[in-house]
Amino acid sequence: MANSANRELICIVEDDADNRDSLRVLLEASGYDVVAFASAVEFLQAPPRDDIGCLLLDLHMPGIGGIELIERLRERGDRTPAIVLTVDGRDLSKRLDAVGAVKGLHKPVDDSDLLVWIERARRSH
Repeated sequence: MANSANRELICIVEDDADNRDSLRVLLEASGYDVVAFASAVEFLQAPPRDDIGCLLLDLHMPGIGGIELIERLRERGDRTPAIVLTVDGRDLSKRLDAVGAVKGLHKPVDDSDLLVWIERARRSH
């Protein structure tokens, strides 16, 4: 559970509205501050923030997917921890390692696993 004394922001970038809303509700109920975006472009166009503790990114989105978004962030020096969510059954660990993602989780995501990985990601930051 999030530490209310250190309420870093969790950003969700997910094009599926139902998934995005479910994740937001789960994280807010777990004590996190959350901002959700419908696309990587929307996220990139938002004003930069220095209080983001973790990114939750959908792997496959129209335009820019989760891995490409991480690559763009890394190119500009942003090392915010990222967890990639996917329905893709293939092993993506090499691709995720190459861009510095903390973890890849398969949808539907187990809530407990997701919360554990978010805390690991926040601590690694």
